[in-house]
Amino acid sequence: MKKKWRNNLRGVNKSDAISYEDALVKIGFGQVQVELVFAIMLVLINVFNETMGISNLIPAAECDLQLTSSSKGLLSSMVFFGIMVSGYIWGYLGDTQGRRWVILWCLLFSTIFTIISAFVNNFGLFLACRFFTGVFVGGYSGVMYAYISEFNFAKYRAAMISWSSIAIGLSMTFMPLMALCILKYDFNYELYPGYHFRPWRLVLLVYALPGVIAGLWVSTRLRESPRFLLSVKRDDEALEVVKWMQITNRRKNTEIFEIKKLKPEPNPFGSGKSYKGIKAIMMSLKDQTLPLIKPPYIIQFIVCCVLQFGTFSIAGGLNLFLPDILNNLSILEQQTQSNLQVCDISMMKASNETINTDLTCNSTVESGIYTEILILGFVHIIGYFVLALIVRPERRKAITAATFIISSVSGFVLPLLSNHYLIVACFCSFIMFAGLNVSLINAAACDIFPVNLRSMAVSLAMLVGRFGSISASNIVGNTLDNYCIHTYYGAAIIALFCFAISFIINN
Repeated sequence: MKKKWRNNLRGVNKSDAISYEDALVKIGFGQVQVELVFAIMLVLINVFNETMGISNLIPAAECDLQLTSSSKGLLSSMVFFGIMVSGYIWGYLGDTQGRRWVILWCLLFSTIFTIISAFVNNFGLFLACRFFTGVFVGGYSGVMYAYISEFNFAKYRAAMISWSSIAIGLSMTFMPLMALCILKYDFNYELYPGYHFRPWRLVLLVYALPGVIAGLWVSTRLRESPRFLLSVKRDDEALEVVKWMQITNRRKNTEIFEIKKLKPEPNPFGSGKSYKGIKAIMMSLKDQTLPLIKPPYIIQFIVCCVLQFGTFSIAGGLNLFLPDILNNLSILEQQTQSNLQVCDISMMKASNETINTDLTCNSTVESGIYTEILILGFVHIIGYFVLALIVRPERRKAITAATFIISSVSGFVLPLLSNHYLIVACFCSFIMFAGLNVSLINAAACDIFPVNLRSMAVSLAMLVGRFGSISASNIVGNTLDNYCIHTYYGAAIIALFCFAISFIINN
């Protein structure tokens, strides 16, 4: 079939060529896009399992890894450090080697390091494995948005990113459910001297399963982005993928194709290909980066970065402390037999009215601490489902502004509430409405930046977002006890600032 397709190209007039965007419209929405959404959902579940899942396992891993308070904080943020370190280079490779190429290799190696980490007993080695897991998670966590956007024409692009983002809620339900199902057991297998395979290690392996399935699915069912192939002058390969999309969506194998030739994608920037060796790589990196900080893209790029920083500060930074905050609040309410505010925990600690907790090293974890996480996960699923139904390119700016203002109001109201259920609902609103903007901002970036800069732009914006998550988690950890209400108000002000600048971003 490949030879016939190439033979069909001979004698085709230039006037027969159509743009890739027009080709997508002709192909329509079908099986390719559905399978792609399924694959990206699995990839996104894996991203959140690897970045946020460790917070569910730290209490159970405390004995095996001999964790202290400081080492717990370091372990929680190590994957984020890996993502930050690698984000720039993966954005470059996504724009030069291919979106699918980066996704497959990074899924493979992130899974390998997760498996290794489950079988090491030394904290230093475990920490190193989590760092390298983060390095490779950084590859597909940014590139996947460019990948899915380039298989959809403008009408469905934002919606497909939003549909795939439902996976965030699925991950937030998957993680506590797996922890609930597995951590209740108390098995202990000594595989080598000093190493004990306990339930939390099995949970860590289970968290990696979506990535394994995603890798198999992408490698066997999906192809490289035709838009990327056109951008690197691999026009024949791009046409073959387009014809595969047409056959798959129409479910018939025909040699009569509407699409005979694709117009090349414009690439207004230079290339390092005229150089050799290290200089070629450096020139190519320059070509992928400098246009982002020059007109006409600099303002939009800065806004995307700032919005991602604010989004991750709230949805990532505060989220890491949610189980502990709500669990401590529940314990205090049971002890005092009264409704309390979230900052009463800090006040009672300051008054030496400490929470009575069992400080004995124990690998079992009470199931109650995951209840509110499950609720938050279901709320995210509903939120992303509604977002996918209503989002359109012309509505994106208004939806972004609305979600930030709702998040901000929730943050200002949260410290004032004294009803436990209202506190949980307000916490969910605060985190969820901010978190919805990850997909909205990435969808905007995929529309704003040209194909040869798209992966780099998204990866760098996500890198800034991860830095926001690390910064917020450390700031919250150091201020929540002594400046509780100021901590929540600070996060609410960040959401309010993001609301203000969200009007700058283009539809």
